[in-house]
Amino acid sequence: MEIFADNQPISLDDANPNQADSSKFESIKNDLAKCINPVGEIMIIADKYSIKQPVFIIEDLYDNFATKQFSCEVKFGGFSESANGRTKKLAKRYASIKLLFKIKTSGMLDYRPLKNNSCHKIKKYPKTVLYDQLKYSKKEAINILKSKNFLINKFSSWILLKQLAKEENFEYEINHIPSNIENLKACTIYVKSNPQLIFGAYGKNQDDSINNAVYFLFTHLRDACTDKDNTKSDISC
Repeated sequence: MEIFADNQPISLDDANPNQADSSKFESIKNDLAKCINPVGEIMIIADKYSIKQPVFIIEDLYDNFATKQFSCEVKFGGFSESANGRTKKLAKRYASIKLLFKIKTSGMLDYRPLKNNSCHKIKKYPKTVLYDQLKYSKKEAINILKSKNFLINKFSSWILLKQLAKEENFEYEINHIPSNIENLKACTIYVKSNPQLIFGAYGKNQDDSINNAVYFLFTHLRDACTDKDNTKSDISC
């Protein structure tokens, strides 16, 4: 089986694991064919799951300039892949695409815990009630959240949460938990505020479960900050 990147066929036959069902296989293949920066995506995965950054080994294959090619071997997370290319950059790109395919079809990320996601550390829980603080805050993130035209989407939700925590000085953790629903992942978001907040959600993969939990958290905070009946300090979740 091959995918095409930069009009270059890349064989994935050697990286085809038995675990991947046909629909998942095709979906991953199509995503990788559109992948702009496979090297960067591997580095993001390394940071997100606290895995050591990938190691790339590049070698010259031929001395003749007309037929000169480069070979790249990439090692990451217990996997390794190699590919050839006309330039070092292309060889590195093709090897990374093959490695990403192997990682995503192996299912290793489905069960690997994320590192704690917190913008910064705070020594003590804040005494100020979070709802009161957000209601009167003039900072950018909460104003975006309270905007009438605000639309939560998968791309912006996690980024906005990081910005909100930093501006309003609270800490949060995202943790994955065992799911009791087949083929769905589960996670919780724990906000270390006054009062402490915990929201959980399911999703078809880890990123979806996080985005859904962030959505529930944002909906709650938005309602608490904009509805006069829900801005009292004794709101609980």
